[in-house]
Amino acid sequence: MSGPLALVVDLRSAHRLARPPLIPGEPVILLIVLSVHSVILGLALGAQSALTGAVIVFLAIVAHKGAAGFALGVGYQRAGLTHRHALPQLTFFSAMTPTGIVVGAGMGAALTGRPDALFEAIFDSLGAGTFVYIAALDIIKTEFDSPRYHGEKWTAAASGFAIVAILAIWI
Repeated sequence: MSGPLALVVDLRSAHRLARPPLIPGEPVILLIVLSVHSVILGLALGAQSALTGAVIVFLAIVAHKGAAGFALGVGYQRAGLTHRHALPQLTFFSAMTPTGIVVGAGMGAALTGRPDALFEAIFDSLGAGTFVYIAALDIIKTEFDSPRYHGEKWTAAASGFAIVAILAIWI
């Protein structure tokens, strides 16, 4: 194998070998953190009063929901959880964003004027903040624990940040 796919396969195997043993309960902690983040993003989406705001939040959710699920799945794989044990937890995780959307839409409908705008602003801010926190202090940190491919990892992280920054200019 050669090219990007070989690098990904090699990174996954190198990361598995170089990563320190899991802290007991680490996958459950990640499940809780990502689930809270998903509810907050769902609340932010449900609270949107304008279509453009809803589309932007929806695109943000879609853009990284797969990565969050992948990170959770990798955590479960590293912990040695079987599919039978991981499936209920992954189902719980996948229900969090829709739950947040329903609650956020209900709150948005119940509130009017300044309280509605405040509710929307709070959950937009919390959603963005939890995204940055989880990415920077949990997922990216874990990836950089492995001493291999630091240059490639820095390039990928910087490229991702640059793409998001450029998109933020136009959105």
